Amino acid sequence: SHELRTPLTAIIGFSELLMEGVLGDLTDEQKDSIQEVLNNGADLLELINSLLDLSKIDSGKMRFEIHPFDMSEMVDRVSRMISSLIQRKEHDFTVSIQKDLPAIMGDERKLQRVLLNLISNAIKFTPDKGMIKVWVKFFPSIESMKTESWYEKIKNIQDRYSEGIFCIGVEDNGVGIKSEHLDIVFDLFQQADSSVTRSYGGTGLGLALAKQYIEQHNGIIWAESEYGKGAKFFVLLPRIAKLDAVKGDSINSVA
Repeated sequence: SHELRTPLTAIIGFSELLMEGVLGDLTDEQKDSIQEVLNNGADLLELINSLLDLSKIDSGKMRFEIHPFDMSEMVDRVSRMISSLIQRKEHDFTVSIQKDLPAIMGDERKLQRVLLNLISNAIKFTPDKGMIKVWVKFFPSIESMKTESWYEKIKNIQDRYSEGIFCIGVEDNGVGIKSEHLDIVFDLFQQADSSVTRSYGGTGLGLALAKQYIEQHNGIIWAESEYGKGAKFFVLLPRIAKLDAVKGDSINSVA
């Protein structure tokens, strides 16, 4: 990983210095070119980090830092992180968080990365001035979810959620996903179809990594969509992740 990251970090660092005018003033055309270097460098660094994380999970060497944290604060933090992208595309972005949520036990950084990926995808695949909605709910038991559309998906796995269930939803009115592709969007290096890659870019790693992170927490992630009318992504997480091999605040594997 050192050999992969170090040269790329240097490229990004020197490009940032150029953008700051350390070596002299730049024309607008030069700034645009350097910004392209920075954007592509950041994308490549994210790709490298994702590949390394997937490799660690596959080999059982990924460590999870488990501690209680505030889900509301995490959602607010991610919302601030993507605010400039939302403004640039003039999306109608709303966040609805249930009041008085209990603390959740999990790896905050990794779950934040999942949410950031889901919202970033919604921004990317929704045309300008579209709608994106994020919501968070908590249910004390599976039985209390009977009125929800996804109840049938989880009613037979109650043992995972004896301490309560967090539900996160990310919805948009973008391009959507064809029904025949819903089962593969979480597969490694897969996107809905080749035209998506041509039009929007991406590697198909983000959702694959998100699924791994959620499943390591004994959670569930899935997508629903009506093609051409948008997509909905759902995440269910136990309030307390059922984890094995605990060492301090870190774990190596899950049940």
